[in-house]
Amino acid sequence: MRIRGLQWRCAGEIKPFTTVFHRCDRTLAVSPFVDTAGCSGIFARRDVDRLLTTVPAAADLDANVHAKIMVAETPLQLPPMPVAPPEAAPVGETPEPPEPRGLHAKLVLRRGGTRARLWIGSANLTGRGMLGPNAEVLAELDIPETIANALATFIDDSEEFSGSDENPTEKERRKAERELDKAIEAVLAAEFTLARTKDGLRLTAKVPLDAFLANHRLKVWLLTLPDTPVPWPSGASSVQLVPAVPTGLETVLVCFSAERLAGDCLPRQWAQMVSFPGHDADARDHAARASYVGLAGASAWLRAQLLGIVPAEHVTWTGAHRWSSSGHPDSGTALPLTLEEILAAWARNPDQFEMRARGLEDMLNALGEEIGRAEEDEPDPEALAQWLEVEAFWRTIIETIGPDDGA
Repeated sequence: MRIRGLQWRCAGEIKPFTTVFHRCDRTLAVSPFVDTAGCSGIFARRDVDRLLTTVPAAADLDANVHAKIMVAETPLQLPPMPVAPPEAAPVGETPEPPEPRGLHAKLVLRRGGTRARLWIGSANLTGRGMLGPNAEVLAELDIPETIANALATFIDDSEEFSGSDENPTEKERRKAERELDKAIEAVLAAEFTLARTKDGLRLTAKVPLDAFLANHRLKVWLLTLPDTPVPWPSGASSVQLVPAVPTGLETVLVCFSAERLAGDCLPRQWAQMVSFPGHDADARDHAARASYVGLAGASAWLRAQLLGIVPAEHVTWTGAHRWSSSGHPDSGTALPLTLEEILAAWARNPDQFEMRARGLEDMLNALGEEIGRAEEDEPDPEALAQWLEVEAFWRTIIETIGPDDGA
């Protein structure tokens, strides 16, 4: 077996894969998902060429695909999990073979005499898989005749497809799904923009959605607020997603749910990035971390960021004694760093220490805002006392190291 090369494509590229094999006299292919565009140019002779796929995919192919269609079970998204131990088979009785897991392989095998070449990888025989824009990879190999024979036998021994194999109800459902997917293309091309307004966050579509909404419903919501879906009304060019959103929950990712008014198939849901002028991703990240750290963890967070060690002193940097019954905030837990230890760390590596200390300012500001909101909702005197200590501690550090002179 010899690898002859690799073909690959990045997401969004239109870059057809080639499977050329000179003096080819037979082609066999396996793919659970196929369409006419992906099969174009792959097969040449219906009497000898074979395509192994699934019943739903085979039913959607045009009659002009020049190969005999063989079918297997569809791939399982999740294998069934047994919940009871299997019963012991009677002595002397042959146990039943396990149920096949379904077709998942993707390959093209071309043969010419005793020569055989195999293309195998992630690409299905669909237009998106073989031509683009899906991100895919395909390996090209020369394989021994024994392996080629085994693959050919596997395909040839599969069941031949006939149009009567498909359930009519299933066929109608898949037709509805294809129509929904086609209609969603208008939503994907609508060029959405998020904007802050006096009423909250508003999502605007540059391209009208009325044609889509004539036969479909559309709901939208922020990725960070999954419990607040908003219907998109007909005739509207924008909707208000939320009245107000904390900085830590702002995002450029918006979720969509589209469904047919006929209700003949399941909705499609997806998330996509939209334009959000003025969005500060760094401020959002600081606010999100501040919300996670919260009041109770502010002192511990600062201690970990500065040195990452827990001191053994029994007094705070202000000189207050700390013991489990002292009543001092955070007594009985890991002690905060003393000023002497901070100064010692600064003396050991002034440049690194000052860089780390100044880098905490944005996060501390975000913590201050988070604590301010917490005070409005549920005042916590003990947590507030901890935060006041952190603030005083921080001011002392900044006064000690001085401003950044840019050197």
